[in-house]
Amino acid sequence: MASANDSEQKREAPRVHDGTDASEPSEWERCRKERDEYLAGWQRARADFANYKKDETARITQLVRFAQEGLVEELLLVLDSFDLAGASLGQESQEYKSFALIKSQLVGILKRHGLEEIPVAQGDRFDPSFHEATETVDHETLESGTVAAVVYKGYRYQDKVVRPAKVKIAQ
Repeated sequence: MASANDSEQKREAPRVHDGTDASEPSEWERCRKERDEYLAGWQRARADFANYKKDETARITQLVRFAQEGLVEELLLVLDSFDLAGASLGQESQEYKSFALIKSQLVGILKRHGLEEIPVAQGDRFDPSFHEATETVDHETLESGTVAAVVYKGYRYQDKVVRPAKVKIAQ
């Protein structure tokens, strides 16, 4: 049989003082708080890096596009030379057919890379965002402010005008 003293001792287990104050956070809580701070910092750094990669990709794409744009502008001079050479030859001559074949290959390559001719025809309304007026001419049948003649073709490269169409304007 157990004595009364034994039952009292079992009920009141001695408390061991661990040296912490109840108002101070425990070691476990401090570790959890530190973990949460590190996790939040890591997540911010990861998001910043993802944004950096996206911005850097856009910058490199812009740089490549800028470099290609300069090359395309220079190749437009070659296309103009083909047009001039073709105009001086008869359309039935073998030389003209050779020029036309080479020009069509060059135009095809440039189109695949984003070059488009700006469509303009006689009688179209003059649009300064796509056309450049070289001179004004008197024209009896055309309305004033419309295109009387196309001097040089205009081109867009990836939706940016790299060379406006050079036109004569009717008065």
